[in-house]
Amino acid sequence: EEESSSKSEDTILEGEVVASSEEGLVDNPALSSESKSKSVLDTHLSVPKGRINVGRFMYPKHHPSFFETPIFQPTSKGKFQLKQVLGSLNTQQPNEEETIVEKFAES
Repeated sequence: EEESSSKSEDTILEGEVVASSEEGLVDNPALSSESKSKSVLDTHLSVPKGRINVGRFMYPKHHPSFFETPIFQPTSKGKFQLKQVLGSLNTQQPNEEETIVEKFAES
């Protein structure tokens, strides 16, 4: 019987991250309380051609060479694409006077 630790694999996502900025949704009703002359920029992040590789990490995370060759002889397990928009609505910091609304309750 094999040990479970010998079967465990580490997974790493690899790919080039592309970032761009575009004018945000200034016509959005949720932004109507802000000044109409204030321009809003959204940051668009994407990984158009990502790869999913598995193997065993060679070094501990704190080792200086960790990011040089993180996985020894990785095996490709697939591909992925990522698209994320970081806009003013989902990146703004809450004001101290705003109350936090709990969206989940313990069951």
